[in-house]
Amino acid sequence: MTFIFLFYALCTSNVFSDSALMNAEKLTIDGNYYSAITEYERYKFFNPEDKSYALYNIGILYRKMHE
Repeated sequence: MTFIFLFYALCTSNVFSDSALMNAEKLTIDGNYYSAITEYERYKFFNPEDKSYALYNIGILYRKMHE
């Protein structure tokens, strides 16, 4: 029962989205742009109401990659 409660608490919180955003920013600093875009996409999935920040950064990354 405790496991189910813990799983529910993690799924309903922003733990996954916050870690995706932190990972994306770290990957961007490291120059791993493709992986950073993937993490920004994950952030958009978990935060559909606040996706403008992720979309902006995805555009910047594509521009850095000249695509």
